[in-house]
Amino acid sequence: MIKSYFNTAFRNLTRNKINSLISILGLSIGIASCLMVYIFISHEISYDSFHEKADRLFRVEKPYYSEDGGISGINTSIDPSVGPALAEFFPEIQYQTRIHLSSADMKYQNTVFRESITLVDGDFLKIFSFPLFSGNKETALENQYSIVLTKTTANKYFGKKDPIGESIQMIQNGKRQSFVVSAIAEDMPVNTDLGFSMLIDIRNIIWMTEDSNFLEERDINSLQAYVSLNSPSEKSDIDKRLESFAYSHYTGEMEKARKNQGWESQSIPFGTRLLPIKDVHFSDTSLRSAYDPSSKSKKALQTLTIIAIVILLISSFNYINLTIGMASKRSKEVGIRKVIGAQKAQLTAQFCSEAILVSLLALGMGIFLTSILIPFFNDFYGVKLSIEGLLTGKHFILIISFACILGLLAGMYPGLVMSNFHTLTVLKGKLKVGKRNLLTKGLMVIQFSVTTILIVLSMVATKQLEHLTSRDLGYSNEGLIIVPRPRSTPTASAVFRNEISKDPSVLGVASSNLRLGTSLNSTIGGDYRTHWTAVDNNFFRMLKIEITKGRDFYTEQKENKKSVIVNQKLIDLYGIESFDEADLGRIFEERDGRKAPEAFYNTRIVGVVNDFHFVKAQAALPASIFFPIEQNEAYYMLIKLKTDKISATVGRLEKAWQKISPEEPINLQFQDQMLERLYENEKKWSLLMRYTSIIIIVITAMGLFGLSLIMISGRIKEIGIRKVLGAKIGQIMLQNIKGVSGLVLIANILAIPMAYWLAMEFLKSYSYHIELGPKIFIIAAVCSISIAICTIFYNVFKTANTNPVNALREE
Repeated sequence: MIKSYFNTAFRNLTRNKINSLISILGLSIGIASCLMVYIFISHEISYDSFHEKADRLFRVEKPYYSEDGGISGINTSIDPSVGPALAEFFPEIQYQTRIHLSSADMKYQNTVFRESITLVDGDFLKIFSFPLFSGNKETALENQYSIVLTKTTANKYFGKKDPIGESIQMIQNGKRQSFVVSAIAEDMPVNTDLGFSMLIDIRNIIWMTEDSNFLEERDINSLQAYVSLNSPSEKSDIDKRLESFAYSHYTGEMEKARKNQGWESQSIPFGTRLLPIKDVHFSDTSLRSAYDPSSKSKKALQTLTIIAIVILLISSFNYINLTIGMASKRSKEVGIRKVIGAQKAQLTAQFCSEAILVSLLALGMGIFLTSILIPFFNDFYGVKLSIEGLLTGKHFILIISFACILGLLAGMYPGLVMSNFHTLTVLKGKLKVGKRNLLTKGLMVIQFSVTTILIVLSMVATKQLEHLTSRDLGYSNEGLIIVPRPRSTPTASAVFRNEISKDPSVLGVASSNLRLGTSLNSTIGGDYRTHWTAVDNNFFRMLKIEITKGRDFYTEQKENKKSVIVNQKLIDLYGIESFDEADLGRIFEERDGRKAPEAFYNTRIVGVVNDFHFVKAQAALPASIFFPIEQNEAYYMLIKLKTDKISATVGRLEKAWQKISPEEPINLQFQDQMLERLYENEKKWSLLMRYTSIIIIVITAMGLFGLSLIMISGRIKEIGIRKVLGAKIGQIMLQNIKGVSGLVLIANILAIPMAYWLAMEFLKSYSYHIELGPKIFIIAAVCSISIAICTIFYNVFKTANTNPVNALREE
């Protein structure tokens, strides 16, 4: 019986080639979209799940509370003292490790590279299941001056030579320290947020920062910490006692925080909590997200899932519409089957088997499309996904089951409709399905509503991106280069600056702790977030940032003591009138009701600058304070070049650097390129909306083309009679097009309010955004109506031009 169903299904597919192709191709696009999202989500939720102790691994976080007990914020960068204190307080904690990210120049013989360095406690390799290629994880970090390299990093320095026991030198702030290679780790899996290339003991942070008390600090959030429990079940018991730990560990710090915030109660201002490692990847402040702009969020995954489901639904609607549209052509087949004894269940099973066959064929084509498209998806999202996992084990069984269920659902309704045909009506040829089927019209309305919504969102995302990238930043970034200052000697920065200033193509050099396009240090007041950084006396002049009141910093640093420059936003927010005598510490305390950092007290505002965007233009411009800094103390050097011969000038800068600091590689970045990378996420979502719109339009157009072909084929005789009676081709075309146009018009009326709401929700995430006018919605409506008319135009025009004799010959 089942074999007979599928044989019949196959014959029907081959008999109606165009509609079968449209159904299979449409479903294959929908399935391919779902498969790619499935692969991507499977990859994302697998992050750090490979660790043997994953169910008992937790990241330590620091929640902050308001006086009424609500959470006001969560910091995942905690103070260095917490990890060891937790392990001492809770016997349930088996291991703890702190993780601090840094960078340094690493040298072996004549090879020098700037490397990312991960500083950890000795139990790091015991907690996490990063396999070692050689060495012993129990002893790899016992010695303070041992270093663990990955295979790729080891090959970069040592080639084919066995690196175990070899020394590699770290150069940091003019100081040198030799490390002995104790182990080689396998290269990091792609699904981890805790990957490293070089691993050293965290005790080295003391000489690297020249801070002997760094690891005992309790009020500086500078690293992350992880703990491993003896058993997963102990987590709930620890949670109950974490407040007691916070009170005992932070007694003095809590009292200070209450005083600074003006609390009268003894409520806990901050505490400690444990986050399961499986949730770390989707945390807004994960270790990886601070350094990797391609990090994902649960919201992004949910959006991708919705997009894939929408594409699949539109594809399924096409199949249902085409199947119902074919009802009239298959009505006699159904009638004869009912006459010879076929039951409703058997007829429904027949149509479901056809839908399952279509779905399985679409699955095969969908897998093929996925294999072609997955490299583009990898480039688009910056990931390394593969289709191989789909074709093995539970994944393959799951997608086969998914295809069968999809076919069953898509074929169920058409099967029930056609099995309910009245036998006598069918055999007399009086069955009329296509004209009155409300489901078909309803699905078409939904398809075109989605099309209009996506066209609107695509246009809004594109215009918003253009608005952000073309916005005046408030400073000149043409020919601007950012270089971390040389650190080989205490005077290297000043020597390099003097050397390049002699170049006629160098228009200016400034120093700053601010890398434009990134956030600054900040203090959160009662009402406002205030940012601060340090710059030299050439910063504003070189970047053409206007000082609207007061003056710039003096050339001599000693004359700038306790002087600051602020932006106009700070003046406006705090209502400062006589700024030249203002003491920032007292202003903050008066306005915000809490004490400011010590550096703010006894300061004198000497100048006010125009507001400029040092962070992404989507964020609200913060109140900002600029302290003076010595050239050789700043983190970055900003170099302004003439734009006509940049390549030659950069070459001369690199030679000057090599002459002054030969063992330290130069890390040179163009400011305009850095700013462009800031908007990679916006560019991706803009493109995603555009691609999704195109896919939905193509699928909808294919379905409408097939449906119009069926509808027109059923009206050939009617069109022939109209032509005999004198109807013009234009009248016939208008008669056939206006029905579809009416449905699309209804779809637009329904879609535009939803499109407006979604667009406004999207724009709410931007402090500076475009204004939504009627133009966008009019264009979207015209586009969707034009797509519908153009899709059916060919079939209508071809039929309208047919000789009426041919249409009426059979009569």
